[in-house]
Amino acid sequence: MAVRFGVAAVLAALGSACSVAQAQTTAFPLTAVACPTASQCTAVDRSGREVTFNPSSPGRHSRHRIDFTRYLVLKAIACPSAHECVAVNGVGVEIAFNPSSPGHPKAVKIDPNQPNNYGQPGLTSIACPTVSQCTAVDDRGNFVTFDPAAPKHHNENNIDGPDDAYTPPPSLPGLACTSVKQCIAVDTYGNALIWNPRTSGSKLGTNPLLSRVVKAIACPGVHQCTAVDDTGALTFNPAITNNSTALVKIDGPAAMAAIACPTLTQCTVVDAGGSEVTFDPAPPKPSDPVPAVLAAGTSLTSVACPSASRCVAIGAGGDEITFDPGAPAGAAVTVIDRPPR
Repeated sequence: MAVRFGVAAVLAALGSACSVAQAQTTAFPLTAVACPTASQCTAVDRSGREVTFNPSSPGRHSRHRIDFTRYLVLKAIACPSAHECVAVNGVGVEIAFNPSSPGHPKAVKIDPNQPNNYGQPGLTSIACPTVSQCTAVDDRGNFVTFDPAAPKHHNENNIDGPDDAYTPPPSLPGLACTSVKQCIAVDTYGNALIWNPRTSGSKLGTNPLLSRVVKAIACPGVHQCTAVDDTGALTFNPAITNNSTALVKIDGPAAMAAIACPTLTQCTVVDAGGSEVTFDPAPPKPSDPVPAVLAAGTSLTSVACPSASRCVAIGAGGDEITFDPGAPAGAAVTVIDRPPR
């Protein structure tokens, strides 16, 4: 089942390239977004700030700096409730805060692993199945599980080591936790790793998924996950190793960036070219899903879908786009993040 973005369509939708470039120079890169409810989302950026907004009226938003470390680059966020969000940065620090009143939250080091020679160090993704349990993964195959209210008392271990001494340690760019006893991470070698985050890190199983670097994962149910790379999406049951459906091809001019699956029958992927594609992750249907350009020329970095009829995408230009994945055409682009003064 092939899904083609169409280079001509993307170029035609670009409109005025100058105006797009000008808009991005006045904004700041947003890196991740979470929406605990349909009326509240929180995004984080590369300047240590969070932006909380109602996707129905994103122009009215609040923006606060929450990371006062030297690194500042917030890489991921999870919001287990409307009153609690947990962000992580690139030096192993977690920051728990109330998005309605963030104040001056405390940054706590939870990943003690030192930088390596294979790339940028740090935590890459986070999932919080409950308000009292979060799990984060890093770019060296490690995980750490903690209570945001007492993060210093955490459980950490390695779950994904290299195959041999000459192979760089794998990064874990995507994570989903379907319960307090099951987390699924994807690595840069095309694998999905399933384990109990409350234990020392013994893997429950490994699923070889895709031949390329896996970018992200979403799990709408305990027995269903969908992972995505630059070639397509693959759905599998994390409870059964070596079990997956046929690859859903998502071919386009830009790299896939993130995925969200609000239901078992609906997933939405966004890419670095400003496009989204929504599809049923089950075996191929008679007709192909239709991609749509949300913000031509904008590198979309993350997406959250609090319901089947509402998704929120953010971009590297500080943009926010709220859209109905069933009818995404004409969705408004709102700049919600600008460089700190």
